[in-house]
Amino acid sequence: MRRRRAVIQPKSRRQRKDSIFLLLSLLGLSITFLMVFHVITMLDDEPYKKTIRVSLDSLPLTPKERDDYRKIIQKRQQEKNYHNKTEASKGKEPLLKLLQQEAGIKLDQDIIQLLPTWESITNLYGSNPILRDCSNNGNNEAARSLAIAGLFGSGTNLASKYLKRNCRMVSGEQTSIRWEVPGGKHVPRNFLPSSQDVLPVVMIRDPYLWMISLCRIPYGVQWFHNSERHCPNLVPDERDHREFPSLRSKSSIPVHIQYPSVKHLSWDSLFHLWMDWYQQYYDSRTEDRVMIR
Repeated sequence: MRRRRAVIQPKSRRQRKDSIFLLLSLLGLSITFLMVFHVITMLDDEPYKKTIRVSLDSLPLTPKERDDYRKIIQKRQQEKNYHNKTEASKGKEPLLKLLQQEAGIKLDQDIIQLLPTWESITNLYGSNPILRDCSNNGNNEAARSLAIAGLFGSGTNLASKYLKRNCRMVSGEQTSIRWEVPGGKHVPRNFLPSSQDVLPVVMIRDPYLWMISLCRIPYGVQWFHNSERHCPNLVPDERDHREFPSLRSKSSIPVHIQYPSVKHLSWDSLFHLWMDWYQQYYDSRTEDRVMIR
C-alpha cells in the first residue's frame, strides 16, 4: 500500500499578514521593555529627573503601569542615595558627629562628599586642641574683653557673630565681646597698640584654602594674578611674564597691602604674608591670645 506524502500548503496572504503583525508586536514589546529598563537604570542626579519623566510619559503604558514604574524608580533612587551617603560618610564619622549632632547642622550627600576624612584632619592638625601656657602677665582675666583678629577672608566676621551669640563674659555683658582688636583685626600684630584689657581671638584658615578664597575676593590684598588662569600663584610662569612684564625679574609674586592706619606693607608672596602675619601673634611675648585653627 503506497504511503501518501504530506503536502504543505502555502500560507495565505492573510496568514502572512498575521505573522508579520505578531513579529512586529513582539519587537515593539521588546523595545518598550528595553526603554523602561534604560529609564530605571538611569537614576542619577537632577539632570536625569526630567528625562525620566518625559520617557515614561512617552511610553505606550497604561496609567497604572506608569505609576508602578515610577514607584520602582523612586525606590531605586532612595536605595542609591542611601548607599552613596553611606559611602561618602566612611572615615568621616567623628566630624559628622561634631557637625550634625553637636552643632545641629544639616548636611546633604553633596556636602558630605566634600568633607575631608577624620584621618586627614588629624594628620594636619592633631586629634586634640593644642593648649600652650598663658603667662597671664598679672592681668585680671575677668575684666578682659574678647576681640577678633585674623587675615582677610579667615572667618573673622563669622567668629565674632558666634562669640556674641554663644558666649557671655563674667560681667554678663554681650558688649564684652568686641568686633575687632584695637587698631584693626586685619593689621599685623607688630603694628597694633598694646592693650591689656583685650584677649585677642585669632582666626586661622588653612593657607591653601585661604589663598583660593583670595582669588575669588582679594579684599585689600594686591598682587599680580589672573583668577581664571593661574591662581593662587606664588611663582610666576611664562604666561605671567607675558601678562605682567614687571614679574620677569621676580622669583616670586610679591604681595602688597595698604592699611588705613599703617604704612604700605609688602611680602614676597601670599604664603609669606600668611606665615609672617600669624607668626607675629604666635611669637608675641607681651600678651596672651587664643588662636583658633
